[in-house]
Amino acid sequence: PTMAPTGLLVAVSTLFILALSILRDPKGNKPTINLKTSVRAWSHVKSLPTRLNTIRPPTRYRRASGFRPQGRREWVVSAADAPQGSLEVDYVLDKIYQSVFRGVDIAALPTEIEHLTSAQEDTGKYSIGRNRMRLTDGAFVGRDVETFEENPENNFIFSCGYDGETVWVVDESKFPVELSYDEREAMILGYWIFGSLYTLPHLRKDLQHTIVSDSVELAELGAGENDVVLRIQLRSDKYSSLAYSSIVVDTKTWLPKLSSSTYCNMEKSISLEDWKPSYGILMPTKTISTDSEGKKSTGYLNAVSVFPKENTNAGSNEDESVTDGKYPSLHIDPRNSNVYQKPSSEIRDTYWNTTMPNAVEIRTSRSGYILIPAKIDGEDLGYWIIDTGASSNAITTWGAKRLGLSIFGNDSAKVLGGNAEFTYVQASSLEVGPMKWSDPIFLAMSLDSTKNEGVRIVGILGFDFLSRVILEMRLSGSQSSWAGPNLANLYDPQTYDRDEGLGRLRASDKNAPEMGTTGLKFLSKTAHIEATVKGSNGEPSTNLMMLDTGAGNCLHFDKTKAAECGIVEEKGGLFASTSYFMGAGGAQVKSVRASIDWLEIGGVKLRSEGFDAELLDYHDDMSSAANGILGVKVLDGCKVIINYPQQELGIQALKPDLKSPPRRLFPFKS
Repeated sequence: PTMAPTGLLVAVSTLFILALSILRDPKGNKPTINLKTSVRAWSHVKSLPTRLNTIRPPTRYRRASGFRPQGRREWVVSAADAPQGSLEVDYVLDKIYQSVFRGVDIAALPTEIEHLTSAQEDTGKYSIGRNRMRLTDGAFVGRDVETFEENPENNFIFSCGYDGETVWVVDESKFPVELSYDEREAMILGYWIFGSLYTLPHLRKDLQHTIVSDSVELAELGAGENDVVLRIQLRSDKYSSLAYSSIVVDTKTWLPKLSSSTYCNMEKSISLEDWKPSYGILMPTKTISTDSEGKKSTGYLNAVSVFPKENTNAGSNEDESVTDGKYPSLHIDPRNSNVYQKPSSEIRDTYWNTTMPNAVEIRTSRSGYILIPAKIDGEDLGYWIIDTGASSNAITTWGAKRLGLSIFGNDSAKVLGGNAEFTYVQASSLEVGPMKWSDPIFLAMSLDSTKNEGVRIVGILGFDFLSRVILEMRLSGSQSSWAGPNLANLYDPQTYDRDEGLGRLRASDKNAPEMGTTGLKFLSKTAHIEATVKGSNGEPSTNLMMLDTGAGNCLHFDKTKAAECGIVEEKGGLFASTSYFMGAGGAQVKSVRASIDWLEIGGVKLRSEGFDAELLDYHDDMSSAANGILGVKVLDGCKVIINYPQQELGIQALKPDLKSPPRRLFPFKS
């Protein structure tokens, strides 16, 4: 309701307090007035209008139902009463903008702001970095050097950027990856929140804003009685709006003090502390990040540079307390307008021996893994799993010890069935067929789940390997036994001709149908494709699914999300519906089986009596947009081209089922 005038509010409150203060004596005789209670309550009421005015908007911002009490919180904007574009949200954004940018007119703000930062993780990893933000359109670029206490000479160069459309990252793989879905949105929101760009009037059009009023969520965020919580996410008409951030704002200072982000089925919170002015703009000089596993990282803002609008080639640097002189890759040239754009994908750490054949004999393990021989530091220790579901390369701990690889840094990763602990190691070389890769980095970890594959497995070749090679493979091995040989042809991405590759596979089997292709998208550096699945109890549905050749089954889904696609537990039948398997995290994972009628990838329909899906009480999707995982057995009896550099998967069924139902496409189920 509209707020009453101060005088009326005080008068009504006084009468109410006097009524509460009238107490009967124990015998029920004449009433008495507890003056001590009345005076204390009156003092509280006198200060109430003043405290209300600290967060009450001026008349031009008010609506009839805009503000209302919420428990102990004196007055907050209700999300139900404050839809996108309402004046209450604008008021909050304006107050933050005025506090951060100190009332400076938009036209007078610098074009670009650059920060020099340092950070220390509780795992022992520390970093220094630079980031630059362009205030005109929200573009940004960041570069960091990460190193470890155990071995400071081993370090990772990490960079990321946003040019107004594309978001990209380059990590220890040295291969630029274009982010999509939740990851893309989370990266933009993270930079915009740190730089307070979300408050700039000309960037608000790209965002949706609401004020959080749910008492449970407010409590989880630790919002106090003087706080207001603003939720922001990218607009759904331009982005997919899968990630969002909740910002806790102190209404005494109108400065954000905490940001909590939800993306890729994970949560991350960042406290924004010690706001100090630099070039007339307030900035948080200390941050504490906490991820979904409880790992913390403390960051510091050490120096700031600005690049004025009228002279973008000149920057003004404050005294820098941390030097990055030994890391020239951190410097961002202010004269280079392309610094925000995705870097070239050219790889300089691989050598291709053109005198060697492209073909390499591969095998299929008992669980269906694709195994390829390779030499690490010149030694052939066994086979390696080609794993499109792995974001990095891995080597067994016994393999790392046998080679004497030095360890630097340790960490853990979320995997199916829990967390996997690992350390970083670096080899001198990895040779696979005609390709030789210099100075590859591996995660050294236990791979006990591969002990019963009938062959010695040394490690996993994931994104870092697959981004340096194009694989053409024929997978005609059995799903149930040690089978082989099959062949894989390895090609240099710099000289590979896509059309020739497709033609080469078609020519190898003239009776086979046309090869289909579908785009590859990467979430957490794991391959994802669109696939249409027909369960036995529903209509076909098209889903964004992880392609995981490191998973030995056909398909698996989160049980609840699968039901939305008509994929449900199979009741009765010859085989038991419930089973257990060991996840990479070491814990047993319970699953129930569901039948799959057919699967379609890139226009190629796959149908097999052996197709089934594992339904898990476990959420393993990398994105809110994703639903399900395609295991390696889906590709059995197919020819495939795994083309990470050009972000494409080619597939051809060696024994197509021409009697399968006609193709039907349905929207994403997420």
